[in-house]
Amino acid sequence: MKLTLKPAFGLSGSALKVIAMISMVIDHVALYLMEHGTILYETMRCFGRIAFPVFAFLIAEGFIHTRNRVHPTFRVIVY
Repeated sequence: MKLTLKPAFGLSGSALKVIAMISMVIDHVALYLMEHGTILYETMRCFGRIAFPVFAFLIAEGFIHTRNRVHPTFRVIVY
């Protein structure tokens, strides 16, 4: 039984991962290489904060679509 309907449009999981990774890199570049307190620094940091909610969404979607709910959790704890 499928819990969600497939939308007619939208981004794939891979596209969301790429967006999240790019925003995380921008966040880290701003943190380590930019002067604190400038408008560009603040803008880059704000854009970089998109990464966490996207990754959290992908983890939740993966948990919904897995058949074995114990195995992924156990794998994260063991490794």
